[in-house]
Amino acid sequence: MMKQTYLIFYFVLYSLFICSFTVVKADTYPEVLFANSNLPYSYANSKVTYAGSSWIMNVRKNLPVSDSVFFTPKNSLVLKYVSAEGGEWNADIFYQDNYLPENNSVLIFKLYVHSPTEVTELPAIQLIHADSSKTDQVQLANYIDSYQENMWVSVEIPLNQIGQFQTDKGIAAISFVQSGSDGKNHLLYIDQIEVLPRRTPQNRLTGAAVLQHVKAFERHVDITWRLPLTPSLRYIKIYRSEDNKDFQPVAIRPVFSSRYSDVVPETGKEYYYKIAWVDYQYRESPFSEVEKVQTKTMTDAELLDMVHHANIKYFADGAEFNSGMQLLRPGTKSAIVSPALTGVAIMASISGVEQKIFTREQLTARVIKIVRYLRGAEARYGAFPALMDGRTGEGVYSAEEGFVVDLNSTSLLIQGLLTAKQYLNADNQVEAELREKINEIWNAVQWNKFTTERDSYLYTNWSEKTEFSNALPLLGRDALTTYLLALASPNNNIELDSYNDAMNRFYNVDTALVDDIEELSLPSADTTSAKAPDLTVLRPMVQLVDTTESLSSADNVHYGLPLAVMGVEESLSRILSSFLVFDPRGKRDKYANYYHELQNHVLIQYRKSLEENQLPISLGEGLMVNAKGWVSPSSTVATYPVNAEFAMKNLIDVYREYSELFWDEYGFRTINLVRNQESMKWQGVRYGISAIMIENGKSNLLWNLFSKDEDVDRIVRALFTADPEKDNSQ
Repeated sequence: MMKQTYLIFYFVLYSLFICSFTVVKADTYPEVLFANSNLPYSYANSKVTYAGSSWIMNVRKNLPVSDSVFFTPKNSLVLKYVSAEGGEWNADIFYQDNYLPENNSVLIFKLYVHSPTEVTELPAIQLIHADSSKTDQVQLANYIDSYQENMWVSVEIPLNQIGQFQTDKGIAAISFVQSGSDGKNHLLYIDQIEVLPRRTPQNRLTGAAVLQHVKAFERHVDITWRLPLTPSLRYIKIYRSEDNKDFQPVAIRPVFSSRYSDVVPETGKEYYYKIAWVDYQYRESPFSEVEKVQTKTMTDAELLDMVHHANIKYFADGAEFNSGMQLLRPGTKSAIVSPALTGVAIMASISGVEQKIFTREQLTARVIKIVRYLRGAEARYGAFPALMDGRTGEGVYSAEEGFVVDLNSTSLLIQGLLTAKQYLNADNQVEAELREKINEIWNAVQWNKFTTERDSYLYTNWSEKTEFSNALPLLGRDALTTYLLALASPNNNIELDSYNDAMNRFYNVDTALVDDIEELSLPSADTTSAKAPDLTVLRPMVQLVDTTESLSSADNVHYGLPLAVMGVEESLSRILSSFLVFDPRGKRDKYANYYHELQNHVLIQYRKSLEENQLPISLGEGLMVNAKGWVSPSSTVATYPVNAEFAMKNLIDVYREYSELFWDEYGFRTINLVRNQESMKWQGVRYGISAIMIENGKSNLLWNLFSKDEDVDRIVRALFTADPEKDNSQ
């Protein structure tokens, strides 16, 4: 527990010095602006400014959060301010995606005044449109019927009573602004900010809530439930007790969620749980029955299985109903799906069958649904875009760009389908027809349409309107598996020269596919957004580096270890994404032994983290921090088949010492420790890479399945020779 104490100290210390603002996803309904902050101390989806003699408390220009005073667990926003003559302050709280409300909607939030404050001394509010224009300010005093201090009151403001508000522009943020100049210290708490239709379901929830399963691990307890079909149900509220008498609320989850992981204070202790349904008026149903569990110390193997199974469950909960494809953002009303995540989901689900999380029949049913969807979905030359509508099969793209092919996404999707084809190999009509249809999708990709006469690289971001003008070459070892597929294509293969040219170079680039822990600005995937998605943000900035002249140079020694063909700055997730199905053991070409290259890359990243760590304290050997403060435990655990000892050290250290920060119901979250910010974009890819690579470390399953494809095996044998040096593989 000492490291947790240090980590808390670190957050407080760093909050005094570092200033930044980045919008992150809130795990809630699209109409809810704030329900809870996933991280303590501050809310990254906010921005505070002040001037003159006025002041508002902030942490790195973000609003603080309170875990002791809240309307819904487990925290609320803190507004502590001084409104002075000649000064000004404001606090903006942002939607993840611009929200387009229904006509006659109402802005609702909960307010707790914890200081001597007259109602006229409360702040005003205004809305910020998606185009950055602002509405008139309205005084909170005019919308509180029964004002009292030290209790939660509801503030309800009809949007049509806010001057200059335009529904068709959508809402980007709500802004609390200074009103008055009394010069006093004020302390308010704000919770559950949402924009709802004027009429919401009114029926009370009279039936008792139902707990489905409660399971204890070492530092957390998993709780699942089964929901009734009623429009009045909006949230699930979880209560915990240590004596079966004093129950405290520990979390509230949206109705789209089916599980919650409660990180508990002690191992080897009994805990009691019950839940309640919550309606739109925040009235609770009768409680469920109480379930008792006891946490226990777990073995290394049990901890590994725990992470593995949690990662896999992400893909079960994220299946889009109509298509079977993987949702870009599970737990929302959006039906936008990701081909890249779908490929990862198929591979993780195959592992799920082996781990007895799914049945073979469940896997088969989902892959059938995916294949049926893809055969009717929008594609160009058989290749797919980065995002698609799970209901219609249409690509999601901007009108200016038109349809944009994403070869990275297409590659991961095909990898998943080919492994499923090998896994679902039963001699029956259902699986035989499924294999046939997978072959049709695989054969339809015309990889050779994405090369040019000028050079032979594969290009991604080919557009139907601009063709290769804005396309980008795929270069380097993190594109290795995509080239293997393009070479192995039975009908539309590229030439071997394309691979040789591309593999002679590597690149430093932020892509939207597997960028590990960088801030990504992905296109909006919310169909309610007031603005169309801008796919131009998917374009990476490419810096080509020719490696043919420097492979034996001393410049290729980093932190005491040689690295022949992989970029030292490339993230673990990006590198590992090319080895989800391609087994690097024993593979060597004229440049490198790829298994040894991966081993060195892992250790180089570790040494680099230790040496360049800019945090004010040491966070333990297992916690790798990049130069910008990002920590991605899932990515490090994914090194398990390359360096099992290192991966397990990371897993155990992070889970036992920092589980309150990093653990959620699907595994380890990615967090920026400098900014107190969670990375939500493409977290699913990281969960998937972790699940797949843990399975490969245990059984080589995905590696073996991919190698069984005759076309792939032919190309691998042509490109790589067996290394005479024995790999230290499992």
